[in-house]
Amino acid sequence: MKKLLSIFGIAGISLLWAGCKPAMISEEQLAKNNYVLAKADFNYALTLPDFYDKIAGTDLLKNGGILDKNTAVTLLDSVLVDTLMGFRANDVNLRDYYEYFFRFRESMARQIVNTYYKHAIFGLIVVDSQEVLDYFTAHQDEFFVEEKILVYHIVITPYNLEKGADSLKYKGMSKEEIEESARKMIFEFRSQIDSKESFMEVAKKYSHDEFTARRGGMIDWANKGFYAWPFDSLAFAAKPGDIVGPYRDRDGWQILYIDAHLPAGVPQMNPQIYGASLGHVQSAKAKEVSFAIFDTLFANIGIQYNEELYDSNAYYVDRQIWAAIVNGIDTIDFGELVSGEEQIRERYQVPNSTPEMKKEMVQFLARRWVLVQTARKMGLDTLPEVVKEIESVKHFHARRIIEQSQTDPNWEPSDADLRSFYKANIKNYVVERPLKVQQILLQDSVLAEFVKDQAAAGADFLALADEYYTGEQSIRRDLAELGYVGPEDVSPNFFEAARKMGPGEVTGPVKTEYGFHIIKVLEANWSVPFENARAEIRLKIKEQHRLEELEAFKNGLYKEFNAKKTGRVSPMHFKPKSERQNIS
Repeated sequence: MKKLLSIFGIAGISLLWAGCKPAMISEEQLAKNNYVLAKADFNYALTLPDFYDKIAGTDLLKNGGILDKNTAVTLLDSVLVDTLMGFRANDVNLRDYYEYFFRFRESMARQIVNTYYKHAIFGLIVVDSQEVLDYFTAHQDEFFVEEKILVYHIVITPYNLEKGADSLKYKGMSKEEIEESARKMIFEFRSQIDSKESFMEVAKKYSHDEFTARRGGMIDWANKGFYAWPFDSLAFAAKPGDIVGPYRDRDGWQILYIDAHLPAGVPQMNPQIYGASLGHVQSAKAKEVSFAIFDTLFANIGIQYNEELYDSNAYYVDRQIWAAIVNGIDTIDFGELVSGEEQIRERYQVPNSTPEMKKEMVQFLARRWVLVQTARKMGLDTLPEVVKEIESVKHFHARRIIEQSQTDPNWEPSDADLRSFYKANIKNYVVERPLKVQQILLQDSVLAEFVKDQAAAGADFLALADEYYTGEQSIRRDLAELGYVGPEDVSPNFFEAARKMGPGEVTGPVKTEYGFHIIKVLEANWSVPFENARAEIRLKIKEQHRLEELEAFKNGLYKEFNAKKTGRVSPMHFKPKSERQNIS
């Protein structure tokens, strides 16, 4: 069914655009090709520039290149499915999915409490600059820093040459040759830098450290003792602006650029130090303000306890069951309560918390919900930025539910499914002619022993056949090439001797009614019994089922939201990611 749909889709597109060879789309051509690729409900329209921009923002073809049409069509489906899942997520009721709702509720409470602190606590705090400077002066030990440097690097490793995108170029080279290639490469890059090529641009294009390459080679601030020898002795001896290397360390060949140096000690006041000192002063004042406010807020919390379950092991109680209700408004369930169970058991050294210990946990948890309730009374939960963040988190969890519904990871094929697959693909498992062999047939056993020894010592087998095979000289090589054979094609003792050998091995002489055979096995592909193939077949059927589920899921979304592809998909050219612009 899936294959039929795929063929039908491609055939339909081919008929629709017959005679129109798709043009290559590049970044410069987008303005002239601002047509709609796909539409769906809610006035959704995906234009070619939008689609191009989504791909450009990924690591696909990060070194530049051409995206073929078939891959582009597959990616278009992915973008559409991703968008339509978002539409479906809007209708998800998180309360129907406890674990997701629990995580959403935790995030929501955290957002509201943080907003409360921002407005009701930190909003009351006034700090003047002299207080900040006084704190810095009185607590200089808190601002002491070890000596550090801001460093960039370019690294070339033999491993990346051997295993990376250009590995074919180095295939067949010895370790020494690959090492020499890496050394020559790094010295060539140093020459480019010395010729005024930008260090950062060379790092972006060529460094094997993909993470730092994206940042022009920037490692960040580095302390002594963190990087491999001889980094410290070279880098910390250099001055800002110096280029160090190439040199070899345990990882590969390195070139360093020293951007800045910070000596050990307490730095002079600067914006970063001022901000850190300000934070300390604000935190201290926030504690004073919050203690005064919280004493009042937490003085008369009304808590209704579900005491009937407090003798139970909290881990064995259904997480959704309520453990307490705070001020008749917000519920603390056992899912929330068990978050502190392990900690309280460890504190009191008990195998299970007592009812009083559970009440202690509830009273602690209730304080957060009192802050949430207070924030609601102040209207803080209706602030646009809070509503936006809560809706974003809610939608994120709803999407996760939709994503999880695409396939059933617990689905398993039946034994009948496994056997049916084995039978339908029997040629892949039962091999009638499992051995590919060559032979040299001789009539003299002594000569046969000699030829066997020559072959076993590494002499060319077919050259030996040309010289010694019994029969007409012109057809000896052809006679030596037996090809694939099974037990029905050769004498029983010939097959029995050959089946004991591995590829490349030589045996003999083997006596048959035809003479003495020297046998060389080239390939051995033995039949796989069903029980031995069971595990592999299971994985294949599960993957096939998963793909069918994804196809059905996609088709269901397309139907539900009336999604249609309305524009031609063409091959696309992308610049290297470092040179791409944001189109939308």
